[in-house]
Amino acid sequence: MKDVGTTGFQKARWPLHTQSEKTIKKAFLCVWWNNREIVHHEFMKPGETINADVYSAQLERVHSALLQKQPSLITRRDVIL
Repeated sequence: MKDVGTTGFQKARWPLHTQSEKTIKKAFLCVWWNNREIVHHEFMKPGETINADVYSAQLERVHSALLQKQPSLITRRDVIL
């Protein structure tokens, strides 16, 4: 084990965490933004991946959020991209 210095009266040693400790579950966050603000965000379900169906559903929810937040952007006839 490697000494990493003293903290108070104890010496900290690597590894600082044991394998028996519970690990924190990871969350997958999808964020959609424009040049002004975050338009829409949502957490994915555990184990869910992005595929065409999920992406399409998210785009529909982003579209609804934009209708509420910036309706002038949605009603334009110009190409946004």
